[in-house]
Amino acid sequence: MKKMKNTNLYDNEGNGVIKMAVYDDNDFLSPYSVRKEYSINSEVAQFLDNSVSPIKSTSPLKIKIYSDCITPEEQINYKNGIVKITEIAFLKQICF
Repeated sequence: MKKMKNTNLYDNEGNGVIKMAVYDDNDFLSPYSVRKEYSINSEVAQFLDNSVSPIKSTSPLKIKIYSDCITPEEQINYKNGIVKITEIAFLKQICF
């Protein structure tokens, strides 16, 4: 049997892609911070960690967040929070 690759994990350019739907963003950020910097809550961090594990670390990574409840200002804070808390060295882009 031929080994199958999940093509939904990659876009046409070979970038790894995590698609994340956010229906309620009230708890997206952690209420705790070390230096008054935004960080995502542990549940969001765990979702991203679990989603990135099947993607090769040699592929640049894009995180696409789909939501009707996140404002443009929150998008900036959430991007900063994701970058600060995750240790994804090959993260290329976060888009909403």
